[in-house]
Amino acid sequence: MEQLNFERQESMAKPRGKSDIFGGTKKTDYNYMAYLEDEIRKKEELKKKKKEQEELEAQLEEKRILREIEQLNRQNEADIQREREAKARKDQQKNVGAQRQAPPKPRFLLTMSDGHLPC
Repeated sequence: MEQLNFERQESMAKPRGKSDIFGGTKKTDYNYMAYLEDEIRKKEELKKKKKEQEELEAQLEEKRILREIEQLNRQNEADIQREREAKARKDQQKNVGAQRQAPPKPRFLLTMSDGHLPC
């Protein structure tokens, strides 16, 4: 009986192996823990790379949007300038046309003391 207890204690003291999913061989607890830590580290690195990639894509998208906004602003400014020029031309033509159509204004009007024009 004493021998049986000793064997149990001895078997408990030995590192237990885990099956390796790649080769089907047994690993010790230490190797398995190192394997798990390595897997965790790899996953964390992947998450970090993915986050960096997403940040880079967000920055690129933001730059693209800003370029589009600048381009639209330039187009709007050009459109406004063209509209102003067209309005100025139209006003100028309107003024020139009005000057042609209006009869010449007398420089001064001669009236008699009673308000009638001289004949």
